[in-house]
Amino acid sequence: MDADVIIIGGGFGGLSTAALLANKGVNVLLLEMGEVFGGRARSIEKGGFVVDNGLHSNRFASQDPAAAVLKNVGQSLEFVKEEDSISYIYQKAKLIKRPSSAQEFMTTELLSPEGREEMLKVLLQLLQESPDEWYSRTLLEFINKFTGNEEAREFLRLFGFFIIAPRIEETSAGEAMYFIQQAQKASIVIAAPVGGTRQIIEKLRAIVDRNGQIKEGCQVDQIIVEAGKVTGVKMGEKVFTSKAVVYTPPVYQPAASSAPSQE
Repeated sequence: MDADVIIIGGGFGGLSTAALLANKGVNVLLLEMGEVFGGRARSIEKGGFVVDNGLHSNRFASQDPAAAVLKNVGQSLEFVKEEDSISYIYQKAKLIKRPSSAQEFMTTELLSPEGREEMLKVLLQLLQESPDEWYSRTLLEFINKFTGNEEAREFLRLFGFFIIAPRIEETSAGEAMYFIQQAQKASIVIAAPVGGTRQIIEKLRAIVDRNGQIKEGCQVDQIIVEAGKVTGVKMGEKVFTSKAVVYTPPVYQPAASSAPSQE
């Protein structure tokens, strides 16, 4: 047998699962299709700078899930000081500071006065509604219920990207609602890790490298199921065997349309 557990995908989910299991002594084999780890949160180096693939903020700093995973494997997450962490959005041919407080949302140049009013109306509703009633419904559906203003809707699309996922057509309204309501109570709402997402990816990967196996450039074609039991995966003519398989597609990608086919 090649591993106790095979994990398909080297994004946050796959690396976190692999690191947590490997740290407990489980023999894991992580298979990543590409050569860069991190999934949608991958980063590159350009001109001496680390460039993240989009904005990937950590909710509530040390209370963030990534920080919690690292703590569980004996690591910590170092954050940029709040005064040194400023995000800008390029719009209307200039850089505009990303709003991060109630006052900044009310005065942001990203919206016209009418757009701000409509956007704030939706945000107030997000604070007042029950997340339990909206987990199975989309953020776009919630926005459309309370405003028809296109400018506000596009800004809230950007807002959804900040905190959860880039597609408000698929993002859970309940999750967005829960985050905003928790943010009202938090001392730190969003924090940026030093070096961007690379710090998280490298620390998780080091745990897996030390206690398990990682293979790059591995496109899994099939999850092998025999007599109702998963026995491994297949890549072309190559087969890797295991007691269990964990598949980690993007959170916004429906499992039915993304899962490798079964034998």
